[in-house]
Order: sequence, then C-alpha cells, then structure tokens
Amino acid sequence: PTGPRGASTFLIPAAALATAVKADQGSEVRFFPTGRAGPRKLKLVTICGGMKIETVHSTANWEDFPDRPLIEGHEVEIPAATFDALRAVSPCASRDERRHVLNGVLFTPEQGEGAKGMLVATDGKHLAGVPAVVPERRFVLPNPAVKILAHPEFSTTAATLILPEDTTRNLVAVRSGAHHLLSRTLEGSYLAYKQVFPERFCASIIIAEERNAGLIKWLRTLRANSDSVYLNVERPAELTLSQSGTDGHARPEPRRD
Repeated sequence: PTGPRGASTFLIPAAALATAVKADQGSEVRFFPTGRAGPRKLKLVTICGGMKIETVHSTANWEDFPDRPLIEGHEVEIPAATFDALRAVSPCASRDERRHVLNGVLFTPEQGEGAKGMLVATDGKHLAGVPAVVPERRFVLPNPAVKILAHPEFSTTAATLILPEDTTRNLVAVRSGAHHLLSRTLEGSYLAYKQVFPERFCASIIIAEERNAGLIKWLRTLRANSDSVYLNVERPAELTLSQSGTDGHARPEPRRD
C-alpha cells in the first residue's frame, strides 16, 4: 500500500489476516501501516454494508522475514484433475502430530507403461488413493500446503510443480499464474499402502454418476464403529453392498447399484 510517505513494505500479522478473511463477501478490506520506522502498527479497515470497522495490530520488521529459497530442478505440468484428486483424498490424512509422516498426502509415481501415479492419504484407520499425474519422484506434501492448493487460484487450472535437483533438499514448489507455493516435504517412511491397493486389479467397477448421491447418503447412515460393508459382484452390471454388524451376520435388504 501507499501511505503519506509513499510505498510501504510490512508483514501482515496473523491476527489481522484472520480478521480480514472473515469479512463477508462484498466487503472492502484495507490495510494501513501507521507509526514511524521501527516497530509499526497496522490498521485494518473493513467496510461492510456501509459500516466501518477498524482494528489495530502490531507488526514485525519485514527485514527479518527470510528470503524465499530458490529451487532449480525439473518442472512438471500438473493438470487441474490432480488437484481434484488431492481434495478427494486429503480428508483421510492424519492430524495426529505423533504420526508426522502421515500428516500429509503422498505423491508417488507408479511403475509400468502408461502408469500415471497415485495420491494417497491415511490416518492409520482410513485410507484413500486416487490415480493422478504426479512427478517422477516420491514425496509427502504436508496438510497446510494441501489446504492451500485446494484454493481455486491453484486448483482450477494446470500448475507447474518443481522439485529441486538436490534430492537432499526436502522442498517442493508449485506455481500457478502469479501465485506461488513453497513448502517443505515430510520426511520418514510412509505406510506400505499397496498392501491395501494391489498394483494390478483383476477387475474394476465404476458406479454410475447418477447413483453416487444415493450411495453416499446410504453409507453415511452406517454406524462408524460397528458396521462393515461388503461388496459383491454377482453378475455383470450389478454390485451388491451388504451391511454387517459386530456379530458378523449380514443384515437384510442389501443395496444394489
């Protein structure tokens, strides 16, 4: 912003940023640095429906902010479909700080002709995996970075992903237009997810899009702690899902899709 003294560089405090993003749609938000050189204040002005709300926040010296590391490496174009897949699997990523390497989404290339790769997330109880276009190097993107990539500025168009040539640098960069994300990757050994997802499937089943809403609604009615769902293909184009309880007995009226 430009004030009485001309252009000004400053750091937006986290509290001020949190207040700004809570403004209603259509609101006008302005930042004004105040005070003399050194520790300055930041005035946040929000105008909503003609009502003006002002708050003042302390700032930090912008010169203390670290420079953005430069990454030189192989650039890979990531299609918007990969970001759709990222949003689909991310709810299964762990939030338990004791399971550090699971606090993110695994990007892993697959072997074989025509293989694209996989995005995998798990908390040790739930596991999700979706085929996607990923770089040729395996890494785990932490949850905060995954959340940022869900923003439409990244997720609605193709983006460029860069991994450093130096494999000891645990960094990844994503560029989409004027927007840049730089994140550290998580270190550690990820779970052997292929014990759940075999490399080769003997058959695949696609549930018609018009049946998805009803199927998801039915699955959400199940008691998470006591029910299981068994899938059985009895004949072509018919999938039977049976609900069973802790006694191991199938319950009546299985759902067919």
